[in-house]
Amino acid sequence: MGCCRGLRCRTLGVAGASLLVLSGCTYDDAGMMELAEPTVHQQLAVTFNYGGHGYELASTYMDTMGHVFKLDTLAFILSGIRAEDDGGVVLVPFAGEFVANAANATNTFLLGDLTAEHLHQLRFLFGLDPGPDQVIPSLGSELAAMYCGTDVQGHHFLKLTGQVDGNGDGLLAVGDPRFSFMCTGPAMVRTQTVPVHSDLLTGSTLTAVLSVDIEELLAGIDLLATPSSDGNVLINAQLMDQLVMATTQTH
Repeated sequence: MGCCRGLRCRTLGVAGASLLVLSGCTYDDAGMMELAEPTVHQQLAVTFNYGGHGYELASTYMDTMGHVFKLDTLAFILSGIRAEDDGGVVLVPFAGEFVANAANATNTFLLGDLTAEHLHQLRFLFGLDPGPDQVIPSLGSELAAMYCGTDVQGHHFLKLTGQVDGNGDGLLAVGDPRFSFMCTGPAMVRTQTVPVHSDLLTGSTLTAVLSVDIEELLAGIDLLATPSSDGNVLINAQLMDQLVMATTQTH
């Protein structure tokens, strides 16, 4: 028996006859057979590093200003995630808001199913649109830990806390100063993309990886001299801009 043009087919012997098996085939209006677009389970994984090295929360590092420091909180919100093709057309918008937290063992989020031949990139927000920002999160959720406490203030989009060497001895002690930056408000929202450039294979799990370079996130920021802040002040806007730079990948 002949096989359909453009399709991979195989024949099975059944009771002396040949059974033509076509996997994933559909018919268009003209009666021609064509392969159905594959569906995958789409994930987004967030990883943390410091320059060219792995990053461990609460380990000590030296910032670009020469100060020894450590972070005990580093978390940010991702939302509005959508898959795009090579032309920037939205293939599917994924529901939900996610919190990437450096204290977690892993930060891999299942976004949902994606049906397409090829995925160019994921586009998303650092932060929340005004509507979701005013929604009170469920108690005990990761998002609840980012909530400011009132629906007027909404959520912290980026939380960064830690300790810095205050006397220049290269050590961190109980008396050394602490710092805290809470980036909050609509002006702090930023847009970012994660390149994927992958053809899809039905039934598989496709994971896009967003890598965060902590060294670049904190580049040029004097953790010793910069006052802690909450809201949309200049230093917080700078941190949100540098979060974009610290996660930018070349296409």
